[in-house]
Amino acid sequence: MDGTAAADGAVMHAANDHSAEETLLDDLLCARRYRIGRVIAEGTTGHVFAARRLSDNQPVVLKVGSMASQMARTSLRAEAKALASLDHPNIVRCHEHLEGIDVAVLVMDHLEGTDLGTRMRAAPVSRAQAMRWLGELASALDHVHTAGLVHRDLKPANVMIVPDEEGLERAVLIDFGLASPRASRNTRSRFLCGTPAYMAPEQAQGDETQIGPAADRYALAALGLELLTGQRPYPNASIPELLRMVLESAPRAASQLASFAPHVAPGVDAVFARGLAREPRARFTSAWVFVDRLERALEGARPSGTSSTMLAAQAA
Repeated sequence: MDGTAAADGAVMHAANDHSAEETLLDDLLCARRYRIGRVIAEGTTGHVFAARRLSDNQPVVLKVGSMASQMARTSLRAEAKALASLDHPNIVRCHEHLEGIDVAVLVMDHLEGTDLGTRMRAAPVSRAQAMRWLGELASALDHVHTAGLVHRDLKPANVMIVPDEEGLERAVLIDFGLASPRASRNTRSRFLCGTPAYMAPEQAQGDETQIGPAADRYALAALGLELLTGQRPYPNASIPELLRMVLESAPRAASQLASFAPHVAPGVDAVFARGLAREPRARFTSAWVFVDRLERALEGARPSGTSSTMLAAQAA
């Protein structure tokens, strides 16, 4: 669905097989002077398009949902509101939020790269790189929490790995469609949101009023275990069985995972046990502290001062 821009800024397409959503999107965006490109992703609530801003040829991403869908409308509005309050190098930026009669659109950064899940499947990740990404994500999450928000869906698919100006790869947190105020009391009491493999027990219970920053920190620990070992805290299972394990069973220790066991330094299991603790209050007080303690445990060092990973993430 590549198009060319007319002189007046309208978006024109040579093909005649538009979807209704594409036609409505053209109507909404013609005055905004965007040229719409290919579909990047499709979901239950809408589509994500590559596009270019015609005024400066800047690549952007258009996240589009139908105004007829309450889920899509609510998700896009929540994401726009959340991102408007955040400013961090490891969090995707939202340039504007548009709503028409039929569609709602978020105009966001176009990130050249791949999601973390794809990156992990494509090639082994070194420990140094894994710790760098965890440090960046920890900094991003602590910024989210300081702003009074909870992401609620940290997982590899919601982390983009993109090249930076120094030729390194950096982690960028995306998809704030489930973000909400910390332990919001204004939502339904029972509603399961998030991704089961990375859900904290309080999130798996479906009680939104109990989901706070500690749930995001749990997800970061789960992601950290997967980055370092290639395996998640719980074995693959059906969603009901996985939720049961999260609620009733202890997560697997790093030393129990054969691919990682020979490299486990003293204290690593203890760091993950605290990061994945069943009770929110038993977890680390910040994402930053979790990553710092993990690196020091991997190095066999005592937790004093600031680790090299945390310094690198702070400098970024």
